Amino acid sequence: VWSTQFPTKMEWGFCKIVEDPENSYKEYISQAPVLFVGAKGAEASEKTLEVLKAFNSDKAIGDLYAGSHAIPYTDKITQAVTEKPSVKNWEEVADISNALAYPAVPTGQIKIEGEDLRGVVLQILSGVVSAEKGFTELDEKMNASLKKMVEQGFEIEPYIHPDLDTSVK
Repeated sequence: VWSTQFPTKMEWGFCKIVEDPENSYKEYISQAPVLFVGAKGAEASEKTLEVLKAFNSDKAIGDLYAGSHAIPYTDKITQAVTEKPSVKNWEEVADISNALAYPAVPTGQIKIEGEDLRGVVLQILSGVVSAEKGFTELDEKMNASLKKMVEQGFEIEPYIHPDLDTSVK
């Protein structure tokens, strides 16, 4: 779109994202694409899963990157692609060397009484409760609820990622 739909008569590019460790609100956040499966897909779940695997394979994502159609979720894919993207400045657009694809968390499935994370943050920001008290109470409630869920059969293993590194590179 940057070079075909709105062609320019000047040289242009993208600047690096401002990194400011003192102000985390400036951190770059990107929404990951989501593929949906219709009800018919459930009738042939094994075949549907194979299609989803193919669409989400490193090869498919790398091909989309090389064609300047998608930004991969990890820079390991961009580094492995031998063909340069076809759209001008796409490499700069797709520079995710300092990005993190965060795995799913069961937060929405954890039911607690009282304020959720958003509510606690709003209470802290409005001075109703201290950050220490608000987060400590929320942490205790969420951990108790999660423990109860696991005792009742909730599978926590898919959410555990011991090698996850969330530090800024």
